[in-house]
Amino acid sequence: MLGSAGGLPNNPRWLKKRCTAVLLVGNLESLGVLTICMRLAGEAKLNHTATAFYQAATRCLLILGPWLFRHGIARAIGEYYEHVLLPACCPDPLTGSGCFYSSYYLRSIEMLDRMKTRIERERGHALDSTELARVILMELAIQDG
Repeated sequence: MLGSAGGLPNNPRWLKKRCTAVLLVGNLESLGVLTICMRLAGEAKLNHTATAFYQAATRCLLILGPWLFRHGIARAIGEYYEHVLLPACCPDPLTGSGCFYSSYYLRSIEMLDRMKTRIERERGHALDSTELARVILMELAIQDG
């Protein structure tokens, strides 16, 4: 499905643009789409494509973090990505895929949950998934420099 013929183009700009569009939706379906694409790319040995989806999926985990945290499933999801899914899809550390550690993830989403609560208080309304995705992506972009 993800092969060179009829699959996803091996164009980093195209891929980043599509991943960003999916991230901006900021819901569980976004995580599902990115995870499936990451897994398919990993199975097809398309390391750069798998890495792009890996990076987008981990950002999506951050976007969904406050929701996952409040529902008590953040630890299980984080550990699944760390120990099962990511090693299967991006096994080569030389691809630049970075590392995902569920303990850091849990601390990060706790901070994001506090940030979300503060912003909701300042704005006087609850953030919907799209607003939350934009706020978190903007914060991540600032951190990436």
